[in-house]
Amino acid sequence: MAVDTSIYQSNQPVNVGQEIAQQQAAFQAQQAQRQQMQMQSFSVLQARQDWEDQQKMRSAYQQSGGDMDKAIQMSAAAGVSPKGIQQLQQYSLGIKQKFADLRKTDAETGKTNTDATIARSTAIGNAYSGAMNEADPTKSAAMRQTATQALLNQKVITPEDAARYNAMDSASFNAEVAGHLGAKAMDEHAAAGASLA
Repeated sequence: MAVDTSIYQSNQPVNVGQEIAQQQAAFQAQQAQRQQMQMQSFSVLQARQDWEDQQKMRSAYQQSGGDMDKAIQMSAAAGVSPKGIQQLQQYSLGIKQKFADLRKTDAETGKTNTDATIARSTAIGNAYSGAMNEADPTKSAAMRQTATQALLNQKVITPEDAARYNAMDSASFNAEVAGHLGAKAMDEHAAAGASLA
């Protein structure tokens, strides 16, 4: 019996280089797709972590009675991520410094800018507190925009402030609102000799 060798012969020349290039391109495309899926998964995990941090920070702030230092400690004990703790610390430090500077300026000029700043912060905190406490992100965003417009109409905030508030991620927004709500307590802390100058 004779073996048919024509099945082993091809009329097309084999281009090994082209086949290797196609296989490499397919492999690279699979790797890129895998990396994209990992990045999407990381983004989802980060968003979940941010949301959990917000809930813990909100609870800690409410339990602290407006004492931002105590809220930071309680947030850390509750397992808030280092990113969330750092945001709270930076915001708290900035507000305390602002009040210490205002007290110093008030003492030098005889004016009472501190009281006006506390009133402004309280108004901002009260206007945004509903958005901060709303668990549904869609409702929270709508409430934030409504509050922003009301504050603009009352000339409590500037258009630049409005853009900044509307552009903030939820964790930063909630930390800032919590700071506004605790402005009086932070001022009392600054007035008691906690000048950061």
